[in-house]
Amino acid sequence: MKRSIESARMVFGRTAILTLALLAAVLGGCSGVKEKTADKREASAIARAPQPAPAAQVSSTPPAAQPAPSAARVEVAALKPAHALSVRSECTARDETGYTESIRLAVDQGRVELMEAKIEIPRRGSCGFRLAEFRQTRTEPHVELQASSGTMCTVRMWRQGERFTVAFSDCQEKCTGGAFAYVWPVNVNSADGSCL
Repeated sequence: MKRSIESARMVFGRTAILTLALLAAVLGGCSGVKEKTADKREASAIARAPQPAPAAQVSSTPPAAQPAPSAARVEVAALKPAHALSVRSECTARDETGYTESIRLAVDQGRVELMEAKIEIPRRGSCGFRLAEFRQTRTEPHVELQASSGTMCTVRMWRQGERFTVAFSDCQEKCTGGAFAYVWPVNVNSADGSCL
């Protein structure tokens, strides 16, 4: 019985040390491969070393572990934009099929001040979007406008590099005929406001 308690102490001590060493290696994982290898060697050496028996009796239930820092909190903080979205544009673009999009847009620090977009699709119809018909529901990490009519019609805006995108979803009510099925997002160059 005494021998099995001592064996349990040794196993528990080694397991706890290995767990702590691995946790430290994971949390400090950005240091490089050489440091990780050194950490693994240290953890292995510590696990092989004889451990002194603790003064208290060994319980059959392990002590409560301290929760590790939440990785999700760190990732969410990294995804937050450095600053709110801002863009100004007044442009028109037409492709070889006759698909035409024109937009007047002003977004300042995530707040939409002006939005008038018109999209014409040959032989299908047209769509029109005006800021007065929407209410703003988000300013970051992307801008979002919801139709004031209470429908699911939503306009979302985001920036990726120099490309500022204005996308429309579930907005059949803003179009004639079946035009909405052919609507693409409007892309604007955030540097000079031109249509892409």
